[in-house]
Amino acid sequence: FAYGFEWGRVADKHHYRSSGLNQVLCKIAAKNETKIVVPVRDVLLLKGRERAQVLGRIMQNVRICKKYKVIVKLASFAHSPYQMKGVKELASFGTILGMDSGMVKKGME
Repeated sequence: FAYGFEWGRVADKHHYRSSGLNQVLCKIAAKNETKIVVPVRDVLLLKGRERAQVLGRIMQNVRICKKYKVIVKLASFAHSPYQMKGVKELASFGTILGMDSGMVKKGME
């Protein structure tokens, strides 16, 4: 498993986002069957512009992972029971991020 690509402090470029994941890393991940994890709790703790930037980066990473057939997992990473998210909530979040139903199903396994 690998996660945290979106959290780099590099500024986004004019024509693309600096999401930390590119086609070379996706090809390596697909070859080694490495799964990319999206930490839902960390996204929900953000506010305003920072949340929008991170969500955009995650959406870009999901698109790249879909293209190179890398499995994307959704994890709550909750620190307390109140931060836990249900399966349907995580599935809806994955759909918003651009995951199709097959990716969401594999991501929930």
